Amino acid sequence: MYHVLCTVAGQNSPDPRIDSQCLETYYTLPKCIDHPDGYGCSNSKWTIPPRYTLLLGRAFPKLSEFTVAFWINVSNPAHPGTVLSYRHADSPNVMRFLSGPKLTFDIWGQRQVTQTVLIPHELVHIAWSWSSKDGTWQLFKNGVRVESGKLNVKQGIPAGGEFILGQSSKAGVSFDVTYALEGDLSHFNIWNFTLPGEEVRYLASSCTFQYCGNAVQWVEFRAGTRGDIRMRWPSGIFSNVSCFSERDAGVSCDKSCSSRIGAQCNAEIKENIPWGRQPAQQNVSVDCPAQATRSCLLQGTDDGVWQEPYIDDCISDELLDLKMKFQTLAEGWLDQAQVLRLAERLLNHTEEHTYTNPIDIATVIHLLSLLVSTQGERPQTVSWSEHGQRFARAQEIYPTFNQTLTFCEMVSRIVNNLLRPKNEVGWNATQPSGSEGDNLMRVMHNFADAISRSLIYHIIDGRVILANAHIYQYHEYIEVKIITQWVEKVSGVEFPSDSDVSEHGMDRTSGFLSIKKEELVKGTSYFLFPVFYGISVFRYKNLAKVLPSHDVHSRTKEDWVNSPVMAFYLHQADLNVNCSPSPYSDEGISIHLPVLDTFNISNPECVRLVHAQKKRQWRWSTQHCTLKQFDLHSTTCCCDETGVFAVTTDMYNDNWDKGDKRPQLLNFASYFGCAASATMCLLTCAIHVYLKTSSTTAALHRNFSVSTSLSQLAFMFGIDRYDNQLVCQAFAVLLHYFFLSSYCWLMNEAFNLYIVITYSAHSNNNLADTGSMLRYYVLGWVIPGVLVGAFVGTADKYYAEDMCWVSPYHIWLFLGPAIGIICITILVQIFTAKEHNENSYTKSEKTNKIITINMKGLWIQLILVTVCWSFAFMSIHIYDRIIKLLYALFNSLQVPHPPAPCHHQASLASSCVDDLTHVFQSFF
Repeated sequence: MYHVLCTVAGQNSPDPRIDSQCLETYYTLPKCIDHPDGYGCSNSKWTIPPRYTLLLGRAFPKLSEFTVAFWINVSNPAHPGTVLSYRHADSPNVMRFLSGPKLTFDIWGQRQVTQTVLIPHELVHIAWSWSSKDGTWQLFKNGVRVESGKLNVKQGIPAGGEFILGQSSKAGVSFDVTYALEGDLSHFNIWNFTLPGEEVRYLASSCTFQYCGNAVQWVEFRAGTRGDIRMRWPSGIFSNVSCFSERDAGVSCDKSCSSRIGAQCNAEIKENIPWGRQPAQQNVSVDCPAQATRSCLLQGTDDGVWQEPYIDDCISDELLDLKMKFQTLAEGWLDQAQVLRLAERLLNHTEEHTYTNPIDIATVIHLLSLLVSTQGERPQTVSWSEHGQRFARAQEIYPTFNQTLTFCEMVSRIVNNLLRPKNEVGWNATQPSGSEGDNLMRVMHNFADAISRSLIYHIIDGRVILANAHIYQYHEYIEVKIITQWVEKVSGVEFPSDSDVSEHGMDRTSGFLSIKKEELVKGTSYFLFPVFYGISVFRYKNLAKVLPSHDVHSRTKEDWVNSPVMAFYLHQADLNVNCSPSPYSDEGISIHLPVLDTFNISNPECVRLVHAQKKRQWRWSTQHCTLKQFDLHSTTCCCDETGVFAVTTDMYNDNWDKGDKRPQLLNFASYFGCAASATMCLLTCAIHVYLKTSSTTAALHRNFSVSTSLSQLAFMFGIDRYDNQLVCQAFAVLLHYFFLSSYCWLMNEAFNLYIVITYSAHSNNNLADTGSMLRYYVLGWVIPGVLVGAFVGTADKYYAEDMCWVSPYHIWLFLGPAIGIICITILVQIFTAKEHNENSYTKSEKTNKIITINMKGLWIQLILVTVCWSFAFMSIHIYDRIIKLLYALFNSLQVPHPPAPCHHQASLASSCVDDLTHVFQSFF
């Protein structure tokens, strides 16, 4: 707020004695502060601490009568604070005025307690007058006389005493905190005559404060006071002066400062261009990127007024040509064929061009508004000749029904092209942010209103039946449904409806709006309802970026639009419904909206668009909308007024930027660990192939190496491929499959080791590692595929929202089978150890050594794989660098240990390879 000292027209003093003796050196004009949005003025007040201030530097005059006036604000009205006191010779309180408990004054020892009580922390104007001629006194509050009377005192106030503000005078006592004034005191003046009521009203309502007492004036305390006095700027009085509103203060200050410094046009944003504060009678040019020009004219003597800017040079040539042709739509006879041709040209332009200049986007929206204005009711003059005479009459012109259908398709396609991501740079450059999105919503509301009127006209005129009086337009970024209903056959509204889903392939998960029949009937007056009325519903899937709740460059994390946007309008009728706080109620307009970004969000709110009005910017408001349900992925809102609806959330991810950045699931350490693990696994497989190993154990190692390597590659390349939904879902399935497959091949190795040991114990052979691999292929490759396929086909919301993996709601689809396979593997390992201990005496030392190495390798493999994958999935859910480093560490422990001694005998070649294989596999 700007507080001012300047003169307001019509507030001149009725008595020149009020300001004729003001000290010009003290009463300087208010200080003008040149803000971008106008001049600002400053003023002062005193804050009185519990100390006293003295009037020094001049003698107090003799008074036979007086008027004391001041502004006062007390913190405790019950405290007997002293506003003023006057001591002369041995008389401590010749004159005194107390602020509480009731306003009280003393003159020559006679006390008068009034019935006036001050209100705490409220600034009021007090005036007190007294005359020694007949002892008459009067008390005024805010310019109104509240009390009066007489004192039996006819002795005037002598000169030459000590005048004190904020403390009582007592002989021999310099200061007494008991009677100190606690509060604010400002513009204290004393006149040597009694002011009549009209002059007191002037003082209380004056917005100038350039009056002064001719006995004691306020400015004299500035140079002649003592004590702890603090000056505060501005004074704050203006918020309590009845003549001043905030707007009046600004206007008054502008007038005063403009008369001295010069009139200026305030800074503002117009046509997506910021125009700085400019002196009147000057022109300004701004880059846009060409040159936009604007004039600041002088209106009257002290007002600067902006003229409309000239921005045609900022518009692309083709759009400018279209703009010139569109201007002919408002002139002369309306040719609907011409309208459709211009609409087609605009449609082609939006399809062929990308808009990076916000002025081009604004121009397209303006042309859309011109197109919309041509639809529906439009009175035109029809003239004809008959019998040599010329006749003319006015009639209402509507396009045909087919023309209406064609027009709707063109408009919806233009808007769809305008909302494409290719134009995001232009949308983000609009000023103020989102202003053109607000203008687009206005145009679409007018569009729906005009089309609804046209449809009703076609029904009444018999051109179309009620069942066919509807418009459906479904595109990638905008979906529109405009229907007409008969008051005798009201039905509820759902969008998308069952037929929209089945016939047009619409998806309710992108947003669903409904209102029950009972709500439409209850919320409207039957007698005031028209025979036919229209209903329109819109769904915009990416309008959040066009209508952001903050500037697009803001780093604010609160209240960001985080859902598709839906709109609902009732045409030719009014809706009056209420929303119940119960989540199970069907009252009001029900809107179900998905949450676009679910990462680290909080505080969801249902909001409704409030359009810009004059100088008030558009905004999202929680008024008229209530949040009914929220489950992180979607919200259900209830609104009791028609309009444009969305959901906002607080976004507290430190790396969040305009909602289009995802968390970093993997870092360099993660990639290094995955790459190292996959490389060592493939190297192990290659060694087996090179040595041409043919044993079952070697085959199991090869398959296990392949499954592990593929799982690492799927994790490394696929966990964060969420930009493409199909690719992301494919990687989620592959990762789940290879993860289970790795554990299945570990289980196969355990089964094979158990079979080999058991068979050798009963056949009295050292080791016999041969047999069919079919059963192992089924367990290792087929069973995981069957499990994953069943999970994908039966589980709703199988996929996670923020990564290419299983949804956290179905984490047991991942953990359950894995834990089951681990338990089976451990049991088999235990039985294998038991079997080996019971029969080790029947085998050679080398055979026992090979068996021991295999069993140790299996245990190490099982533990390391489990630990490694545990850190892998912890690293993508806990966004901490340490977790990722631990994952990389366990994933890259693939430094081979020296293998057991290998001999060149063919019979032991397989065993040597097995030793080497276990060493490699036990450290990935």
